[in-house]
Amino acid sequence: MNISDLKLELILQISNLNDKMKLEEILELLKFQTESSIHEVSEEEKIAIIEAKNQILNNNVLSNNVVNEEMNEWLKK
Repeated sequence: MNISDLKLELILQISNLNDKMKLEEILELLKFQTESSIHEVSEEEKIAIIEAKNQILNNNVLSNNVVNEEMNEWLKK
């Protein structure tokens, strides 16, 4: 598929979307890919980052292997 075909497919898929949240996510992704400015982290993202850092500091983490095993089990259901 060439670039023109990809663009047309994207336009078609986006025009069929009626989910505001998905459309906003797509717009943010496209803006992020084209802007050279620094991404501003939301308060929600800041809280999530702090929680993740605390989990790491407290060794409250799972190895990649464990996560992959859990995902495989979950996908089998």
